[in-house]
Amino acid sequence: MLIEHLKTKWDYLPSFKKGCLLNFVYGARSCGKSYQMKRWAIDSFLNDKSKFVYIRRTVSEHKFDATFFNDIDYKYGIHVDFKNDCYYIEGELFGYSVTLSNSDKLKSSSFDGVNVIFFDEFLLLPGSRRHYLPQEVNKFFELYITICRGRDVPVYFLANAVASVNPFFDYFKIKPPNKTGIYVVSDDILVEDVDPKYSKENAESRIGKLITNNQYSDYAFGNEFLLDNYGLVNKKGRSRNLFGLQLDNKMYSVWHSLDDGLIYISQSKNTNTVKIYSDDFSTNYIPFNKYSPPYVFLMDNYKLMRLRFESLQIKETFISYLERGQLYG
Repeated sequence: MLIEHLKTKWDYLPSFKKGCLLNFVYGARSCGKSYQMKRWAIDSFLNDKSKFVYIRRTVSEHKFDATFFNDIDYKYGIHVDFKNDCYYIEGELFGYSVTLSNSDKLKSSSFDGVNVIFFDEFLLLPGSRRHYLPQEVNKFFELYITICRGRDVPVYFLANAVASVNPFFDYFKIKPPNKTGIYVVSDDILVEDVDPKYSKENAESRIGKLITNNQYSDYAFGNEFLLDNYGLVNKKGRSRNLFGLQLDNKMYSVWHSLDDGLIYISQSKNTNTVKIYSDDFSTNYIPFNKYSPPYVFLMDNYKLMRLRFESLQIKETFISYLERGQLYG
C-alpha cells in the first residue's frame, strides 16, 4: 500500500543516483518532497541504522517536530517519538532536529552515523515575517562541517517554488533551468525542478479547481516561482550617484535618474562614490541602520513607489531589508 501511494509522488532516487553533494529540490506544493524525505530517513534506519539531520532556519519553524512523522510511521508498523530535539524509533535514536540560527552552539556536538541532511523550506517568501539569516550560507557551511567532520554527506535542500532569488542560488551562481527535471550544475551541485504531474491530484481537487488559471495556481500546482515578479526592475538611464551601500558584504549604488526622476539601485564594485554606508559596523564606512538618513530616504521613496532596481536579486534584497525595518522598527 505504501509503495503504490508513493508512485504518485516525487521520488528522491533519480537525483540521489547522480551522487551530488548539494541537491536543491523545489516544485509545486504537495508533490511529496517532505514525505519522501521521511521515507528515506526511515528506510535508511531500518536497513542499516543510518541517521539523518533535519534542518530548519529558526526555532519557531520546529514547532511541529513532534508530529512530523505521523503521516508515515504507521505505514511501517512503527512509532516515531520526538524528545530533546531528537527522533527515536522504538527507543533507538535515528535523527536530529537542528536550528540553523543557533547552530553555533553545536560545534562540540557529535552526529555519528548521519548519512543524509535535509534542509526543509530553504526558500522564503520575500516580505513575510520570516527572513534569511545574515551570512546564511556561511552559517550552513559551519553547521555542515560540525555534522560531517570530514565526511561527504549529501544534503537535500527542499522547498516550494517561491522565489528563485535566495542566498544559496546567489552564492553558487545557480540559474534555475526553464524546464522540469534534474539539472546537474557541477560534480557537487544538482538542481531538480519537480515535475508538476506529482501535484495533479491537488490541482483536480475542489479547492484546486477554484484557484486555477492565476499566479497562485501556477505556483501551487505548477512550478512557477510565485514571487519572480519583474515589476519595478529597470535599467537606469542618465543618472547621478547619490551614495553607496554595503549590505551583507555586497556593494550597491543608489542613483537619481535625470530622465524620470526616480531612484535606482544597482549592484556595483565601484567604491569611488560620494559616501558609502554599511550595515557592517566593523568597516570604515558610515553606519547604515534604520535611523540613518539613507535608510529614511530609501524607505520614503519605497512608500511613494519611487524605487527601481536593476535586477530581481537587488529588488528582493532591498524590499526584504526595508520591510524588515518596518516590521521590527
